[in-house]
Amino acid sequence: MDISRLSYTKKVPDKEVIPVRQQIVQSKEQVIPDKKTEETFAPEYLTTEYTKQEGELLPALYFVISGGEVRERNYLQAIEKKQEFNSLRLIFITSERQKGGLTPKMMHTYVETAFSNGYIEQNGIRYDLMDIDAVYLFTDVDHYNNELQNLLPTTVSKSYKWIISNPDFEIWLYFSYFNSPATDLVSVANLPQSEMSSALKTKNGELKSGGIDPRKAFEQMPTAILNSLDNYREDEYGIPTLFATQMHLFAQNVIQVIGDEYKQWIEKKQLMAQLFKQKSNT
Repeated sequence: MDISRLSYTKKVPDKEVIPVRQQIVQSKEQVIPDKKTEETFAPEYLTTEYTKQEGELLPALYFVISGGEVRERNYLQAIEKKQEFNSLRLIFITSERQKGGLTPKMMHTYVETAFSNGYIEQNGIRYDLMDIDAVYLFTDVDHYNNELQNLLPTTVSKSYKWIISNPDFEIWLYFSYFNSPATDLVSVANLPQSEMSSALKTKNGELKSGGIDPRKAFEQMPTAILNSLDNYREDEYGIPTLFATQMHLFAQNVIQVIGDEYKQWIEKKQLMAQLFKQKSNT
């Protein structure tokens, strides 16, 4: 992967996410009830009620509320659990394990409750919204198209951002390595909507030997951004069309925050891989 490709121009500036704490100053729209969520990893310094002190230099803080329980979380492992980057911390919220994930309606309820309360509470820790830099809702189109059509018009001006993938998150993983969905994924396109997600995961495994590991795909973020932008289309409701995703919006903001740290992390990964290969050949 060419590290120089990390410098790019956003093609969809109207979709850029403004930090939550800035948006709250502009608008105080809030409302609604809570959903039981899976226990999440909390950074070491967030062991009590969390507030940034004036003048204190702390990492940017992102919240991701995700419909998917596993693949999305694994993709973000370097930020969430391993804390590889000093400039960004991420709290991942989803359903309890093996509970089927969160629907768009559930995520909407959860985030509206948080904005009504003025904080997000997770594992007994309260995060004041003024201290949160961005809130993202990851969801698949899958069989939630009607839900999304109803929800999106009501949340356009909200201080959180939907990140929608069609049919699901696997299309973002596909873009991490490939850029020809019209030919590569024709067999998936011909299936009923209910079968597309599992078929896409299978197809990704066929296209890349051994399948696509989300943790490894995170290393291909600049490539995925470019490929996603190349193929991005949305319908009249603002929902990505088949084999399109809004994950590039999230990824662009992440790279903007972690910047040089990401470049250095990639270079370190590449060096380690090279040394391992040399050792294996001796």
